[in-house]
Amino acid sequence: MSAGPMRLRAYGRVLATSFAEAYSHRAAFWVGVVTMLTNNIAWLIIWAFFFDQVGTVRGWDGDRIRLLLAILATATGLVIGFFNNARRLAEMAGTGELDAALALPVPTLPFLLCRRVRPGGVGDFVFGPLLFMLAGNPTLSRTAMYVLGSLSGALVFLGFLVLIGSIGLRYGNEVVSEQGFQTVLLFAFYPADIFGPLARFVMYFVVPAGFVSAIPVRLVDDFSLGLLAGQLAAALVAVLAGWFAFRWAMEHYTSGAAWTQA
Repeated sequence: MSAGPMRLRAYGRVLATSFAEAYSHRAAFWVGVVTMLTNNIAWLIIWAFFFDQVGTVRGWDGDRIRLLLAILATATGLVIGFFNNARRLAEMAGTGELDAALALPVPTLPFLLCRRVRPGGVGDFVFGPLLFMLAGNPTLSRTAMYVLGSLSGALVFLGFLVLIGSIGLRYGNEVVSEQGFQTVLLFAFYPADIFGPLARFVMYFVVPAGFVSAIPVRLVDDFSLGLLAGQLAAALVAVLAGWFAFRWAMEHYTSGAAWTQA
């Protein structure tokens, strides 16, 4: 068997082990999942009341906001649920987890990303497809675009978190990862069209939140090949930016002399 499939199998086993570790604390796991589901349902109710009162806002109504929430929950839930270390890279240097991973005979970044499962993110990942099937007016074409948009949005989100985390790793700043994470969610949670030109520029070209939720929503509702090409290009750029940023950070990394289990 070639190295590529063997590595994929290894990462699959790491991810399965991480999930098993998270699920071993069953009460905490289900509390995290149910808490996130409850939080998402509460937001659905808030948006339902809002659009019931105001109707349509710049082309957005209750149906489109439910589609946005479905895509956002799926994309972010996939990343935070199953690759939660993307937002912990700088923190891991301080705890010694990074040092332990460097000693393993596999590429460091993919291993680290697979090594932590977060129950709350799993709750999001469960909620997103359920919401789409119940309220996203699913057809074969819409479902295909929902899946493709969610997966590409997840890659944009993952790449951005790795990029920001690598900058924090390089300069010893653990806060920047959480700030980047919260900023993406802040912009991605709301319809892009409610923002002014400057804010829209930021959410597409500085903090790529528009490619996490807004563009995938447009792919489902109003598909075009140009829009799809732009979304896939953004996903590729984000992944490559995160990968090269991590390699750059590791070239300047010096061990903190802490040690723990990888």
